[in-house]
Amino acid sequence: MESIPASLEKIYHVKSYEVDINAHLMPSSVCNYFQEIAWEHAEILKIGYNALKSIHRFWVLSRLQIKFYQYPQWTDEVKLITWPKGIDGMFALRDYLMFSSTGEKQVAAASSWLILDSEKHRPQRIDSPDHPEFKINDTDAYIHAPVKIGKPDNYSQSYRNTVKYSDIDVNKHVNNVKYIQWALDSISEDLINGELIDEMIVNFMAEASLGNEVQINVCKQDKLIQIGMLNASTNKELCRVQFQYK
Repeated sequence: MESIPASLEKIYHVKSYEVDINAHLMPSSVCNYFQEIAWEHAEILKIGYNALKSIHRFWVLSRLQIKFYQYPQWTDEVKLITWPKGIDGMFALRDYLMFSSTGEKQVAAASSWLILDSEKHRPQRIDSPDHPEFKINDTDAYIHAPVKIGKPDNYSQSYRNTVKYSDIDVNKHVNNVKYIQWALDSISEDLINGELIDEMIVNFMAEASLGNEVQINVCKQDKLIQIGMLNASTNKELCRVQFQYK
């Protein structure tokens, strides 16, 4: 029987279009790396996009928590490692570690995922007989599981975005990294002025689709920024993002 790896390692070279004004790898680019390596590893484990599509299901990212120790720079080579960490109720846990070419830890992250059915988008059990068993590694890269963000009492700024063609993924809803890009855009002045994000937490709560108008509310409290995103038509909460500056 073919052995199934408990982790997957990939080497990435930081591209010019993945960095910010200071040549730092952007947090959203880090999340793109995470998304790609998670997809690839899930395919190896026989529980990826194609396997789930065949039984009318798909993965969605529910929560993500990232610690930035160092920011890779343009042209740097980085090594990214990911592994499935087991099941917590309806959630599948997956961790990530990023290292420089000299072995320094740069980024650590924890994520939790759901499987939804394609018709009604209801959560499905991860340990279903329809899904294969595979090896797990219960080592924590950063924390055991991403935390829930509380709802801020008030917001000081508000923006609106209309969901466009380039925001939609293969599951026909807004790609998870787009929410992170919108959140980063809402604090762009801070980032341009040299603030660095120490920790980022994201809670995904509902889907947005093509043409939806998204209201982005921002609450700043010194080094802590909390962002809430709503479907402007239904007032349904879509996403919460929390940044802690260094």
